[in-house]
Amino acid sequence: MKKVLLIGLDLLAVTTLVAVGLLLYYGRQEPADLALAQVRASGLLRVATDATYPPFESYTDGAYSGYDIDLAKLIGARLGVAVAFSNIPSDSLYQALGEGKVDAIVSALPFIYERSNDLIYSRAYFNAAPLLVVPAASTARSLSDIAAGKLGAQLGSDSDEAARRWQRDHPTGGLQLATFDTPTAALDALAAGQVAAALADPLEFTAWQVAHPAYKAVANLGEAGYVVAVGKQSRQLARLVDETIANAQADGTLARLAARWFVATPNPGR
Repeated sequence: MKKVLLIGLDLLAVTTLVAVGLLLYYGRQEPADLALAQVRASGLLRVATDATYPPFESYTDGAYSGYDIDLAKLIGARLGVAVAFSNIPSDSLYQALGEGKVDAIVSALPFIYERSNDLIYSRAYFNAAPLLVVPAASTARSLSDIAAGKLGAQLGSDSDEAARRWQRDHPTGGLQLATFDTPTAALDALAAGQVAAALADPLEFTAWQVAHPAYKAVANLGEAGYVVAVGKQSRQLARLVDETIANAQADGTLARLAARWFVATPNPGR
C-alpha cells in the first residue's frame, strides 16, 4: 500500500512538473502579432510612403510607382493580400506607424539605431552608400587599390565625406582627393582620365553609366541601408518581410527592379 502511495505521489510530482514546465514554455512564446492578423483578416497591407522621391516612390495621375512601390507589392503578394499606400511626409512616417494608421513603412527609409527599440527594422534591401567607380578593365576593388592615385568626388557630398574619412583613417595611404561641383563632373573627370577613380551616389552612377558602359562600380564605401519598418510587436510580419527581401535578393528580383527604375530616372533628389 505504501509503495502504491509513493508511486502515486511520484506521478503527481511528475505531472505537476510537466504542467509547470509547459506553463513556463508557453509563457515564453511570442505574443500574437495583432497587426499581421489584421492584415490577413482585412486582406490589405497598409503601407506609408513619402511619394516625393523618384525613382523609389512617386505619385502621378492618381497612381503610385517606383522601386519601393514594387517592393511593397512583393511583400503584399508574399502575404497574399492587396497593398494600400498612404502618401505621408517623411517627418510623419514614424508617427503614422506608431499610431497604427499603417502596418509598414516602405519609403527609402534609412536605418536609425536610436529608433530600433520602438519598432522593428527589416534587413537592408538597398545600400545607398557611395560607390567606387573605376574603368571596366581596372582590377581595383577598394580605395586601398587607388592609394597612389587621385579620387574624384562632389564637394560636400556623402562621397566627399566618405573619401575624407578614409584619408583620416589611412594617413599614409597617399590618396589624393579632387573635388567637383557635381557628381557628374566627378564621373566625367574619370572618363577624361583626370582621376583614377570616382565616388558617386548609386543612382547617379547608374544613370551616368548608361552613356559610359566602359566603367563599373566595384564596391560601396560603407553601409547606408534602406529598410522596411513595422511595429514593435509585429515580429511575425517582420520575419515575412525579411523573407520576401531575402528571396528577392537571391532570385535577382531586386536587381531587375533596380535596372527598371534607377536607369530610367537620372539624378533624383529629395
